[in-house]
Amino acid sequence: MSRPDSPEFRRNPVTLPAMQARLLEGLRQIREVDWSAAARDATRLLELVAAATGSARVTLCHAPQSGLAPVVVAHPTASTSAALARLELKAASTREQASLVFEREGSFTREDAEAAELVGHAALLRLAQLQAEDRAARSARELDLLRSVTIAGAEVMRFSEVADRVAKALVLAFRGLHVLIHMLADDHLELVARRLEQGDDGLPSAPEWSRRMALSATFLQTLAVHERKIVSKAVSELPERTRAHLEPLGVRRMVVAPLMSEQRVVGTLTIAYRTDSPQHEAEQQLVDTASRQLGVAMAQLALLEKERRLVSELAVINELGALVAQQHELAAVLSTAVHHLARLCDVPVVRLRLANAERTELVSVACTVALHPEISVRIDGDSAASLAFREQRHVIIDDARTDPRTFRTMAEKVGAYSALAVPLIARGESIGAMVLVENRRPRKFTTEEVSRANTVANLLSPMILNAKMFDDLRKSYDALGRAQAELVEQERLAALGQLSAVIAHEVRNPLGVIYNSLGELRRITPPTNDANQVLDIVAEEAARLNRIVVDLLDFVKPYAPHPRPARVGDVLHAAIDSAKRATSSLQVTVRAEIDSPQEEILVDGTMLGQALINLVVNAIQASPRDGVVTLRARRKGPTLCCEVLDDGPGVDAANAKRIFEPFFTTKATGTGLGLAVVGRITDALGGRIELSRSMSGGAAFTLMIPVSVEEECATSADVSVSSK
Repeated sequence: MSRPDSPEFRRNPVTLPAMQARLLEGLRQIREVDWSAAARDATRLLELVAAATGSARVTLCHAPQSGLAPVVVAHPTASTSAALARLELKAASTREQASLVFEREGSFTREDAEAAELVGHAALLRLAQLQAEDRAARSARELDLLRSVTIAGAEVMRFSEVADRVAKALVLAFRGLHVLIHMLADDHLELVARRLEQGDDGLPSAPEWSRRMALSATFLQTLAVHERKIVSKAVSELPERTRAHLEPLGVRRMVVAPLMSEQRVVGTLTIAYRTDSPQHEAEQQLVDTASRQLGVAMAQLALLEKERRLVSELAVINELGALVAQQHELAAVLSTAVHHLARLCDVPVVRLRLANAERTELVSVACTVALHPEISVRIDGDSAASLAFREQRHVIIDDARTDPRTFRTMAEKVGAYSALAVPLIARGESIGAMVLVENRRPRKFTTEEVSRANTVANLLSPMILNAKMFDDLRKSYDALGRAQAELVEQERLAALGQLSAVIAHEVRNPLGVIYNSLGELRRITPPTNDANQVLDIVAEEAARLNRIVVDLLDFVKPYAPHPRPARVGDVLHAAIDSAKRATSSLQVTVRAEIDSPQEEILVDGTMLGQALINLVVNAIQASPRDGVVTLRARRKGPTLCCEVLDDGPGVDAANAKRIFEPFFTTKATGTGLGLAVVGRITDALGGRIELSRSMSGGAAFTLMIPVSVEEECATSADVSVSSK
C-alpha cells in the first residue's frame, strides 16, 4: 500500500472545506445505513464510500466468514480506460479481516489517504456491526423457528393444523415469499400446507400439479427426494409450466429441502424467494437444520395420525359389533354403518345399496344425507357401484364430473368431485355396494382410505347377511303366527258352525211348533180375551230366539265375495231401508250423505249391504228417542269409505277393544253377533273398520273397503256377458 507521506501523494485540487463537508456527509450516511439498504452485498455501503472519498472504484474483498463475495463498486463518472492508482485499507479490528481497495485516476495525496482511511475504517466498522446484527437476527430466527417446530410437533393437534402452523413460522424465519410443505404418500408428494408472506388472503389457489406430484415427474421437489439434498434453482431455469405459475407471483428463486427422519425422506420443504441471488452458507445451514427438525416432527405426527386412525377404525368396528349384538334391525345397522364410515374416511356422503330380490338393481337403503327420490342403479349398468358389485373390487373416480362411470343423477344432486365404490361381499357373493362421495373439493382417495372403506365393507357384509336372515326369520315367524291364528280361528268357527247347525236344527223345530200353536191359539181365543197379551209375549220371545239363531248362522257361515258392478247409492239406500224395517219401533231418523250416489263400483253388494245394515241397526239401537243416525259415503282413490255416526253415549275405551268379539254385548237383549259379523265381512272384503267418537259424542264407525270403479266395472260387465 502507498503511504501518505510518500512523494506520489500530491495535493488534492478540491478545497479543504468542501472535502471536509463531503467526508462528514459520507460518514453520517455510513453510520445510518442498515442491512436492508446494504442488500446483503454491501453495494450501498461501497457507493457511499466511493462518493465520500472521490474514488473511481472501491472493492471489498477477503471476507470469508461473512458469506459475502468480493464486491466492486465503480463511480458513475469513472473512466475505465485510464490507469487507476490503488490504495488498500485493511480492517484490523474485525473478525472477517475485510479490506477495502480504493482506485482513482491520478495519485492519492496525503489528504486523500487520510480521508480514505477515515471513511474506510468507518465503513468496515459499520459493515462489521451489520454482519453481527445479521448473525444475531439469524440466530434468533433459527431458535424461534426450531422452537415453533418443536412446540407444534409436541402439541396434540391435527396433522394439517401443525403443518399450517409450521409453514407460517417458516415464512417469518426465512423471509420467503411463500412456503410449501409436501409429505410423501405412496408414489407421490401430497401438498399439506402452504403459507404466503402477506397471509392467507393473498394466497392464490395452488395448481393441481403442485398439490399432487408424482415421484416419476420432473419437479424440484422430486429431485430433492431422489438426491436427498437441498436443491436451489432460479425460476428462469425451471420448466415453462412452473415459470408461468411462479413468475406472476414475484418468485425468482426456489429452494427445496428434503424432510428427513431416521435416514429416510418423508417429505419436502419448499421456500420461494423474490430475489434470484444464491443462498449464503448460513442461510443454507438454517434451511438444513429446519428441514431436519421439521422432518422428525412431521414424521412423528404422521405416525400419531396413523395411530389415531387405527384407534378410530377399532372404535368403529367395536361400535358396529356392539350394534349388531344388541340391535337386529337391519335399517338401524345400515344407518349407523354409513355414518361411521363417513366419519372414518372424512367424507360428507356415504350411500349404501343392496341388490333387490331379482338381482337386477341396487336399491338405496341407507345414506348420510336425504336424497329424494331414491333412484335405483341397474346392476348391469356402467356406474361405479354397478362395476364394484359385478367385479367384486373397489372403483375409484378421481373426477366425477367427467368420468363416465359416475352415476350422473346422484352426482348432480350432491355436486360430487370424486367418488369411491367398494363391494359388499358375503360368502363369496356380492350383496351390495357402498359409495363414498366427496363434494367439498377435488380429492383423490388414498390407499389407506380405500383400505379403511374395504375393512368396514368386509365387516359389514356378514352383518347385513345375518340381519337379513334374522329379518326373514322374524317375518317367517310372524307369518307362521298369523297362519296359526287363522287356523285356530277357522277351527273355532268350524266347531261353532257345527254347533250352530245342531242348535239351529234343535231350536227351529220347537220354534215351528210354537209358531203353529200360537196361530191356533189366536184363532180360538177371542180378541178381547186377556190371554192375547200372554200370546203376544210368547210370540215376541220366539221371534227373538229365531233372530239369535239367524245371527249365529250368519256369523259362522263362510264369506266368499263375488264382486259385481253396483251403484253406491243403491247399496246404501237398500241397507238403510232394511235397517229401518228391523227397528221400526224406534223413533230415530236415518240420513244418507253420499258424494256420488250414481257412481258404479265393483264390489260384493250383498256382503257390503249386510255389514252396513248391522252398523246402522246398532247405531239406531244406541241412539236416544228422536236421535239422528248419519250414513256417509265417499271414495278416496281405490277405497270406499262409509261412516256410520250416532247420537248415543259412545263406546268407552275398555269395551272398544272387545266390541268386535262374538257374543260380546252391552245390551240387555243383544246377541253380541252383529258387529262380529261386520268384522268378518270386512276381513273377507279385504278392508278394515275403525271406531272413534263422532262430533256429538256418540260412536263413529268407519268402514273402508277396496273397490274398483268405472272402466274396471265396464270390463267386468263385458266379461260377464261373454261368459254367458
